[in-house]
Amino acid sequence: MQLDAYEIESSKKWMTNVQLISQVMRANPEILPAPNTITSYGATWNAYAWHDYDAKPDDNGEYPLIASAQDVLLSIRKCFSGVIWEKIATDYNYGYRGEWRGVQLTITSSRDAVCERVEIGTEEYEEPITETIGTVKKTRPVYEWRCPE
Repeated sequence: MQLDAYEIESSKKWMTNVQLISQVMRANPEILPAPNTITSYGATWNAYAWHDYDAKPDDNGEYPLIASAQDVLLSIRKCFSGVIWEKIATDYNYGYRGEWRGVQLTITSSRDAVCERVEIGTEEYEEPITETIGTVKKTRPVYEWRCPE
C-alpha cells in the first residue's frame, strides 16, 4: 500500500499532536485525563465527574466524588497556558475551544453538569384547549443558564 502526500502529511500531523498532548499530560498527571480523541487537527476531551470506584459505594450505590465535571473542565483548561478559549454552548453541551501550538483543543461537558439553571422570571403563554373554547392564558417560569467563564 502506498500513501499519498495528503495521507503522509495527516499522519505526521497526528503524530505531532500526540507528542504535544503527551508532553502536557506528563507535566500534569494528576489533573489532565487522556483526550477522548486525537486527530491530525486536534484533541477533544469530554469532561465528566470523577468518582472513586475503589471506595465503597454509599447506601444509594453512589461512589464518592473526586472531582465534579466543572472541576475537570476547568483543570483541563489550566493545563494549556496562553490559550484564548472560546465558549461553546448548545442546548445540551457546554465547553471551550482554543488553539495551542497549532493543535485545535476542544473540551465539552453536559451543560447540566457544569452550569447552574436559574429561574429569572415568568412569562405568560396561551395554551389551546379546544377549537370551540379557544385558549387559556397560563404562566410558566423562565430560566437562564449560568456557566463558568
